[in-house]
Amino acid sequence: MSLRLKISLFISGGTLLVLLFAILLVVMNARNAVEEEVNSTAQLTLDLLETILSDLPNDSAHYQTIIQHLKNMEKRRHLTIHLQNANNTEILHDNPVTQTIPTVPRWFIALVAPQTHLFQRTLTSTALTQTTHILLQTDPSDEIEEAWQESSDLLILILGFAISIIILLYIGLGIALRPLTQLQQALDAIEHRQYQTRLPQFKLSEFNKLAQQFNGMAQELQRIQQENQRLLQYSLTLQEEERRTIARELHDELGQCLNAIKADAFFIMGDNQQPAIHDSAKAIADTASYVYNLVKDMIRRLRPAALDELGLIAALQQTLNDWQIRYPQTQVDFQTTGDFSQLETTTSIHLYRIVQEGLTNVAKHANATVLQISLVYHAEKNTIQLMIHDNGNGFDTQIYHAGLGLIGIRERVEALAGQLDINSNRGQGTHLSLTLPLQN
Repeated sequence: MSLRLKISLFISGGTLLVLLFAILLVVMNARNAVEEEVNSTAQLTLDLLETILSDLPNDSAHYQTIIQHLKNMEKRRHLTIHLQNANNTEILHDNPVTQTIPTVPRWFIALVAPQTHLFQRTLTSTALTQTTHILLQTDPSDEIEEAWQESSDLLILILGFAISIIILLYIGLGIALRPLTQLQQALDAIEHRQYQTRLPQFKLSEFNKLAQQFNGMAQELQRIQQENQRLLQYSLTLQEEERRTIARELHDELGQCLNAIKADAFFIMGDNQQPAIHDSAKAIADTASYVYNLVKDMIRRLRPAALDELGLIAALQQTLNDWQIRYPQTQVDFQTTGDFSQLETTTSIHLYRIVQEGLTNVAKHANATVLQISLVYHAEKNTIQLMIHDNGNGFDTQIYHAGLGLIGIRERVEALAGQLDINSNRGQGTHLSLTLPLQN
């Protein structure tokens, strides 16, 4: 759950509690008003009828007139009237108390409607030939309808106010906490080694201080990254120079010595007719030839001549052809896109070494039947993308991420300020993808 949503829900919960309390107050006030009005009306009506009937003259005609007037009343607010004689026979029976009101919600009626009261008086008048019972039953329907008309606008206002607060709060929190989103995105960028990421200045002093501290941290990390890249480049350059020197010395010194040994052995073979000496000289010549071939292979691995003479693509193609001969069980597919003729020497040798290391990993660990290598130059981005994919054993990147010769590949990618992605699962092969930015 996001911080924005959590704060919004917390404050919205408090707002809803206040809203419910306000609604409760409105309902309680309406209930009290309805109950007071209904009871007072019923009591007043009862007292009035009692007074009128008690003071009737000794003439039943007047009493019958009162009864007729009560029967002819079309509407009496807040109560219903029943008149019974001594035998409990209905003289006047009014409409029953209304249980529902079409214009008022049922929940409001249930909360506001007071308990129905029944008032009874027994009267004996000189004008009456028998005792009369007056029964008044409270009917709050009219008063409830009035209370709803008075309270509904207030309830709508309170509800609208609460909803407005929640909406404005959510929008306001989104605006206020927007720097946190930017900070989170910046931290994600730092996690992916994008140390050039910077945060802008914020209006809130707290966020602005965080931004300044973050920018200082990112700047220091960028400086350290650049220093590490410089040191890695220097170290790798020294390694390549040492490889070049060793290859040259092997070629110039050891190669000439081996050729001299072979020449002497051939001379001995041709000048001496003794079989033992002839065979020994032949063995020396064969051994010298074998060692010479080993030295040539070492020289090619230390510093391939094709890389300097023909360029990166030709050197890679030659290396892949030799590798295919040694590992015929693996089918190699090599694809290139773009022009690599103007590629600088440093980048070329690093790409060559990365492919070399990838081939070594496949040969030692993958047990693959298909190996795909793709080299693409993106002119619009001025980047080079290298992908090496095999269908071999695969591995758990969490456990063996630092092994399998991947450290050297990662160091070369970091030295060139590139990005390396390795995806692998056991039994599903390995996919290595790297992107190198080129200098203008």
